[in-house]
Amino acid sequence: MVFLIAGPPVGALAFFLSIGLLGMGRNVDLAGMVWLGLFAVIYALPLSYLFGALPAAVAGLAVAVRQDRAGPIGWRFSLLIGAAIGLGLQLVSSQPIIAPDATTTYGMPMGTAVMLLTCLVATLLCSRLARRFAPPARR
Repeated sequence: MVFLIAGPPVGALAFFLSIGLLGMGRNVDLAGMVWLGLFAVIYALPLSYLFGALPAAVAGLAVAVRQDRAGPIGWRFSLLIGAAIGLGLQLVSSQPIIAPDATTTYGMPMGTAVMLLTCLVATLLCSRLARRFAPPARR
């Protein structure tokens, strides 16, 4: 439930702020980022459940199964789940994962970098919240 409730809004904020950072380049200003964050809160948060509920549910299910078997998860497993969800979303969107041209960030298209960052931030935050509700590991 933590992933379904908190995941899409956190992902929407991470998405808009990362797009803003990439768009501003070296001319990043705090006022612009604040306005972008407010824009995301007003417009993107309500729509975030439309696009982010299914990926959040899949990530939440993976974390819940792992926590049920082995207890609270660590940050490495959260990164693995977030990266898998981000790459899966990128594959489903039919966008290239490996850069075919010069519009790259660290050897990958901008869209892949933004999608990975969005999913990693949302998964890390939600898994940190979910640790509070983790049952003891089954033996």
